[in-house]
Amino acid sequence: MPMPGNRTAPNEQELLALVATGDVQAFSQLFDHYRPFVYTSSLRMTGEEMLAEEIVQDTFLKVWLNKNTLTGIENFQGWLYRVAANLTLNAIKKERLHQRTIQEWLANIHDGEHYHGIEEDESKFRNILNAAIMRLPARQKETYELIKQQGYKRDEAAALLKISPETVKYHLDQAMKSIRAYCMAQTDGEIIAILCCLILFS
Repeated sequence: MPMPGNRTAPNEQELLALVATGDVQAFSQLFDHYRPFVYTSSLRMTGEEMLAEEIVQDTFLKVWLNKNTLTGIENFQGWLYRVAANLTLNAIKKERLHQRTIQEWLANIHDGEHYHGIEEDESKFRNILNAAIMRLPARQKETYELIKQQGYKRDEAAALLKISPETVKYHLDQAMKSIRAYCMAQTDGEIIAILCCLILFS
């Protein structure tokens, strides 16, 4: 699998040696330099900005947890790419398994094997979801509606709201946490729990 772009960090070996000693400032420099590389690589594989951001965090967490081995890595960029690629592939496999499980379960429902009242429960959950959205602070509500309901990308939502993409991400994360907590607290029964997973965690 080809690696996008060839980037060489300034004084990379010295920087890695400092990170290996637990130097947080050196780690921050390493993160700032390689974050775009990891993000772009993951985004190309997933096509999802939020997931790519998660991969960035997980990748550099792995770098920090393995800092004692960094000085023995001859090609750090290649190693970093493999870490990010493996994490991305695992995330994709997990998501596909999740979606397949949900689809199979819902197919069984429609076949009448488990439950015949899915439309009623889905309507109930939609009402709960709408109530949760209405409870959000104004900016979180705007962000959620633009991205989750109207399909805008983060950069597009940022331009419309006249805030930074990072602020959009923060508001969306907070909105999702609030909505999930409210919906899960208000729901009961297996069907609605599945709908929570399908709509909020996919």
